[in-house]
Amino acid sequence: MRHLRFRPTAVSILTLALVSVFGVAPAVHGSADHLRDLVARADLTKLDGTPARIENAAEEVTVIHFWASWCPPCKKELPVLDGIAKSLEGRSVQFVAISIDSNRKKALRFVQRSGLSLPFYHDKPDGLAERLALPYLPCTYVIDRAGNTVFATTGAGEEQMEQLRAELFSLTARGQISRSSE
Repeated sequence: MRHLRFRPTAVSILTLALVSVFGVAPAVHGSADHLRDLVARADLTKLDGTPARIENAAEEVTVIHFWASWCPPCKKELPVLDGIAKSLEGRSVQFVAISIDSNRKKALRFVQRSGLSLPFYHDKPDGLAERLALPYLPCTYVIDRAGNTVFATTGAGEEQMEQLRAELFSLTARGQISRSSE
């Protein structure tokens, strides 16, 4: 199968069009800026304010979820994402929830009240989310071990979360995610 190489602007336009019509972003295989590399280089902070970088992005399948505390669909989706993460514990899959709130403390208060166990980070206004030109919130990407973006979705619908769950379990079945007990 031949993979096309897209320019980031073309990917953003295509993503916006597909999301507007169908609510699901395309799987962009091997995009020009390699999302995993952008994530690994991103200057983020933990919600407590300490500087942080995403670890192990090159070793594990990584689920990157962008959200904000002011976004009702995000608040609805985070518990579902947390449940998916718990169902995949013990496998080489990393979940990363990145807040784009302008005020990090609002994101921290939301997380503290919610009881969620995902690893949470905060992005700067001119940071990773800005470079990716996110079409909508919430926005979720799955990056496989080879660094390919194999799944992307926006919105907080049950259908999108079920598609995400199915993609992650499909990666498991194909050996992209290994069980730690094997």
